[in-house]
Amino acid sequence: MTNDQYIEILSDSLEKKITVLHKIQETNKKQRLILTSEQATPDDLEDSLEEKDHLIDELNSLDDGFEETFKHVEAELKQNKEKHRDEIKKMQDLIRQITDLSVELQREEQENKELADKKFANIREKAKRVRASKKAVNNYYRSAGKVDYDTPQFFDNKK
Repeated sequence: MTNDQYIEILSDSLEKKITVLHKIQETNKKQRLILTSEQATPDDLEDSLEEKDHLIDELNSLDDGFEETFKHVEAELKQNKEKHRDEIKKMQDLIRQITDLSVELQREEQENKELADKKFANIREKAKRVRASKKAVNNYYRSAGKVDYDTPQFFDNKK
């Protein structure tokens, strides 16, 4: 493979990474909807998290491939900067886009984490109330069953 082909692969890898980051953004939006919806189920959230895991694995794979490919052309890019000026500029622009998307994704992730924390805290609070209500009902029935019950008594009317 020629250096020009390796450089083209580097650009393609960066473009694919941008595409995957956009997919992760869409998944974050889905998660936000799930976390704000009353009708959403835990399975919906689980499916969304699994989808994001696959996308993150794809990102990691792209990063690994980029690093391996970059090793093949690193010296060429440093020695012949003028010759590859346009390709270097294009890759720098792509890397800036990736950085901007990454920062935005981190912000979205933090917002979703806060939403998840609130939702789970709300669920825990509801569970506490249900347990307290159940305990109160059980105590009521237990004590209600004893209301009309008098222990047998024997009165000695003789004096």
